[in-house]
Amino acid sequence: MICLDTTFLIDFLKERIIITEEINNSLKNTAVITPFSIFELYHGIYRLKRKEPDFDFDKREKQILNFIKIFQIINYNDKAAIKTAEVLDFLESEGKIIDLIDILIASAALVNDFKTIITRNESHFNKIPDILVIGYEIRKRRKKETANKLKLLENLEYEKRSICLTIILLNKRLLPLDAHFFLYPCP
Repeated sequence: MICLDTTFLIDFLKERIIITEEINNSLKNTAVITPFSIFELYHGIYRLKRKEPDFDFDKREKQILNFIKIFQIINYNDKAAIKTAEVLDFLESEGKIIDLIDILIASAALVNDFKTIITRNESHFNKIPDILVIGYEIRKRRKKETANKLKLLENLEYEKRSICLTIILLNKRLLPLDAHFFLYPCP
């Protein structure tokens, strides 16, 4: 069972992830996200809305909403808050300061029994005890190509969109043949 960091979600949306055998094997398990990744995705589009006059906020928000429906969102509760304090204190005592948002994501994952995180931000998560970090490489993609694919997905009903996304990922060999279930919402 794995937790996906925000960097993975962003790079996935931008189709920049180079899937290694390790990531491919990890995606066979249930993948979850945290509320903090949703926060970071939204913070990014609010920033773009403020900085870029031609930015289509509604379109990007719809893309994000459709995308996050795919994943189970794990809880951040009192146990996670206590774990966050513990991890933060440990890192401070070791002189290893990282972004608080990464500690929040890791703590939510740990208390919900997700010990593995896929992230591009390996240097931060590697400092957190009890977390197995899987990194990945990215490739540059043309924005227009990605936007066109996401636009096609937006126009489909939810069930058809999930199937379409699964087929796209399978065709690109980004997922193993038996991993399609992770694209559907968990009950």
